[in-house]
Amino acid sequence: MGAQVKSFLYWILFTIQLVSCQRLSLPNEFLSGKDICDTFMSALGKVCDCSGRLLHLVPSYVPDDCFILDLSANEISNIERHTFVRFQQLERLYLNSNNIQAIHPHAFDGLSNLTVIDLANNKLLEIPPRTFTDTRYLQVLNLTHNNLRVPPTIGHLNRLQELIISHNSLRFVTSSAWTGLIALRILNISSNHLVKLYADSFKGLRYVVTLDLSHNSLNTIQNKAFSSLVRLEVLKLNDNQLTKIDENAFLDLSMMTRLDLQNNQLFSIPLSFQNGFSSLKHLNLQGNKIVEISINSFKHLSNLNVLNLNDNRLQIVAGRSFLLLPQLVMLDLRNNQIEVLPADVFIGLRTLKVLDLRNNRLKNVGKIMHPLFNLETVLLSDNMISYIPVDTFDQCARIIEIRIDHNNLTYIPEGIGHSKTGSQTLKGLSLADNPIKEISATSFGRFSSLQLLRLSNTQLNILPIDAFTQMPRLLQLWLDGNQLTTLHKGMLGFLPRLTAIHLQGNLWDCQCDLHYFWSYMDSRGISSGIDEKPVCHSPPILSGVTLEVAFAVKECLEDNGAFSVMEIEILIPIIVGAIVLMFLIVACICITAGHKNPIYAKTIPSDGNTARAMSLPSFASLNSMSSSSPLTLPPRNGTNSTRYHNHSSIFHERKLHRTTRPNLDRQGSYLSINVPTPGGEYASPYAQPYSQPRDHPSWFQDSDQREDIY
Repeated sequence: MGAQVKSFLYWILFTIQLVSCQRLSLPNEFLSGKDICDTFMSALGKVCDCSGRLLHLVPSYVPDDCFILDLSANEISNIERHTFVRFQQLERLYLNSNNIQAIHPHAFDGLSNLTVIDLANNKLLEIPPRTFTDTRYLQVLNLTHNNLRVPPTIGHLNRLQELIISHNSLRFVTSSAWTGLIALRILNISSNHLVKLYADSFKGLRYVVTLDLSHNSLNTIQNKAFSSLVRLEVLKLNDNQLTKIDENAFLDLSMMTRLDLQNNQLFSIPLSFQNGFSSLKHLNLQGNKIVEISINSFKHLSNLNVLNLNDNRLQIVAGRSFLLLPQLVMLDLRNNQIEVLPADVFIGLRTLKVLDLRNNRLKNVGKIMHPLFNLETVLLSDNMISYIPVDTFDQCARIIEIRIDHNNLTYIPEGIGHSKTGSQTLKGLSLADNPIKEISATSFGRFSSLQLLRLSNTQLNILPIDAFTQMPRLLQLWLDGNQLTTLHKGMLGFLPRLTAIHLQGNLWDCQCDLHYFWSYMDSRGISSGIDEKPVCHSPPILSGVTLEVAFAVKECLEDNGAFSVMEIEILIPIIVGAIVLMFLIVACICITAGHKNPIYAKTIPSDGNTARAMSLPSFASLNSMSSSSPLTLPPRNGTNSTRYHNHSSIFHERKLHRTTRPNLDRQGSYLSINVPTPGGEYASPYAQPYSQPRDHPSWFQDSDQREDIY
């Protein structure tokens, strides 16, 4: 009856747990492995998963034949005697992320097949000397994130291959700590409080391949501190406080391939590099205070592939500094204070593929690239470069990527736009964050392989239709962050493989030109960027509206009060040509009319108060007359008018009193020549017309509406 009540109460609590979606802390008498642990088969064997159950004790009914037992993320605080003695087949035991403070010396008795034990993220202060006596096949022991002050005494674990004691409180290590660990290959003592390494600190560890001493407080490494590590390949000393390394500190490390000294306090290249480093391939000196590099700084590092000098205080880099590094593939000199590099600084680097000079103070690159025949990537961003010679990259026959962002370029330099070798191999070019104001049709030569072109955050306000005519393989184009107002759809016709053009952050004028461009983009499935959608800047009715919404309709919005830039470019030559043509036509008509009807005027002596004038018909009236139509002149002295035929003189003399007003022809124009005093010369037929009186009928009566008919 008691068992039934117990089972009933358990199922009630289990139901509440399911409904509330919270794990309940059940009394120990209700806990059993059968009820709360998941058991399943894996490729390695039976797995008993009891992790994350808020257990305070190891469950009593976990199957004995577990191959893997996971008790991580619980609240177990102590491991009692013979807790796991019944798990004879157990090979992996996970006790990490508990609150374990103490372990009984015989807690792991009987685990003769155990190979992995994880005690990370607990509160252990020490490991009793005979704790792992029966685990003679143990290969991995993880004690990271505890409070250990001395390394554990585990010399009898002669099959142990990996020991992790990082994130503890170790203050020193002695050679006796590692006695008997003849199979150890990986030793991690990072993130402790080690201050000094003495000679033979790692005596007996002849097979260690990786030693991690990073994130300690080391300031001194004595000579022969690593002399016993004859098979060491990777040594991590980064994030310490090293100011000096003794000359023979790395003696006999002939097999080491990787050395990390990042984020220390070194002021110069250690002399210890000149002894016994013939196999080194990766050297990291980032984040130190090195000021100068000399020609002998990397002596005897003939197999070095990667050299990282990022984030130092380099000001002087001597010529031929890297001459003795014939196998170097990557050189990182970014985040320094380099202003000038000698032309021969990179001589000997025939295998270099990546050169990083970002964030220095370079103003000119000169001819430093000429010896780099196999260079593939060059990073020159965040300098003060304003000029790149035309032959800068001509020797770089395999160049793939050039980044020269955030410099002082005001135009596309010839050394990039017309590089002979780059035109065939270059795939990525970034000129973003430069004050480039203009790109012409000749700014870029032929880039047959270019796929990515970044022109973000420059000062471009217009792009000609033929700006990118010689980039047939371009896939992405960045034009964001400029001052562009419109683009011509014909520009995309030269980019058949374009998949994305980034347009956000411009001053787009959402009228017909841009509408046609956007519609053409949409028809080809070209993306406008994924980070931010481009928006209209004008006209005011569409300000702030995305181009996608503004151009959702088929009809374009045209501002009748203004012409677009494209229209102005087209209309100006048409208007100028029309004006010139009209001028030529008028000139031809005038010349032809002058030859057919020569016009002369003769002065007639005046008699007292009268003056002679000869009337000139207007051009319109001359053109309207036929050869046989008579010409009627104003009457003379009140007499009737006299008719003359056009084949004779078309002028008739008349005496004009000063008070007599000249008659106008029916078109409101009147040409007259006032006759001077006797003896005057012939008057010009192109004399100024007789001014009309203000009360003439052809004038507007209202003074505000008057206009000069001439």
